[in-house]
Amino acid sequence: MKTLSIKEFMDWEAVQNTDRLVTVKPSIYWGIFAVSVYLAFLIFMSYMVMFDLLPLTFMSIFSILIIAVLFILQLISFFKNLGPFSWVMLVYSDFLAIKPRSILNCNKNMAFDKDVLLLNSRDVIALRPKSGVRKTTGANGRTVHEDYKQLEIEVVDTINEKVASFFRTEATNVLKARSKVHHYPAVFSHGHIRINWFGARYAYSPCITKVLNKVKGSYSIDDPVSKSKYFGDSLEDLKEYLQGGSFVDAVRLVRRQRGCGLVEAVKVVRLAMSQG
Repeated sequence: MKTLSIKEFMDWEAVQNTDRLVTVKPSIYWGIFAVSVYLAFLIFMSYMVMFDLLPLTFMSIFSILIIAVLFILQLISFFKNLGPFSWVMLVYSDFLAIKPRSILNCNKNMAFDKDVLLLNSRDVIALRPKSGVRKTTGANGRTVHEDYKQLEIEVVDTINEKVASFFRTEATNVLKARSKVHHYPAVFSHGHIRINWFGARYAYSPCITKVLNKVKGSYSIDDPVSKSKYFGDSLEDLKEYLQGGSFVDAVRLVRRQRGCGLVEAVKVVRLAMSQG
């Protein structure tokens, strides 16, 4: 395990003889969708004003300006995500590189900060997909349900403290830079690096299933059901459905949790049934 700056990492990669298996970076389709939505609103509001369908008042002009500013900010973010440093994870046959700092909160010291974590394949115990519904309670006491998808990377115990120290230092670097956007796709807790694949403002590609298919020859992949302790909060629900004889509900639960197709969900449920 080692930590590198972007510049050092590029120099390191240039002398390696191994090819990249996977490059995980922001989804271009998500960016196109977000830009298109703001552009559609801007065109719609301008059309309403031009053809006197909306009175030309201070509020209408102010609304158009706000939408225009949001459109420009989203467009800037979109082009940033197309840059060479927008990746969050690079997978090689013998190494795995993770950059927890999003391109949205990079700063002028990005080339010099030690913000790339380079793990040897021997440092990685397993890669594990996770998905489900996260429950959070807001300041007003209201419970919010949010769908999430994550890739968990379990590392060996001997480097836990070093990895934790790296993530703490990385957070400090961003705070010192007075970043406008505090966005971390990758976090570390309890011996696991967790990469959040999908959220309200971002999505990464390729999908987790494609990533795991490409790296399964080089890394150990844990199935969330075959190893029940990694299935998350839905394991008890799955057992309850199976004990009650509701095979269909169990399949629906697995499809919702894992985002997989019907055939795969049936296989997972049958595997869970065979394991009791």
